[in-house]
Amino acid sequence: MTTTGRSAGVGAGAGPSASADPLSGDLAEVSGSVLEREEDRIRDGILRVRTDFGAAPVTGDPLLLEQMIGNLVDNAVKYNRNGGVLKVRTGRTAAALAHTVS
Repeated sequence: MTTTGRSAGVGAGAGPSASADPLSGDLAEVSGSVLEREEDRIRDGILRVRTDFGAAPVTGDPLLLEQMIGNLVDNAVKYNRNGGVLKVRTGRTAAALAHTVS
């Protein structure tokens, strides 16, 4: 699964839980936090984790960013096979940010 977005305004106006004031962050940092939070489930599934965290600066609602990445990781853990590989990659191109979970 891959998500892409422009660095400005991700999550802006995305509903009642969105912050009035978006904050600057990095998808790599959020991804690392999500993987730490899911560590027990990853271990239970005997999954091997592979990360490639490149800088992916973003401005948006921290809660929504955490939920978005959490959903991707949750699905990758849930629908993986025991002993499988969970890959998480972040980075940017000239036109967009990239976040890949497979």
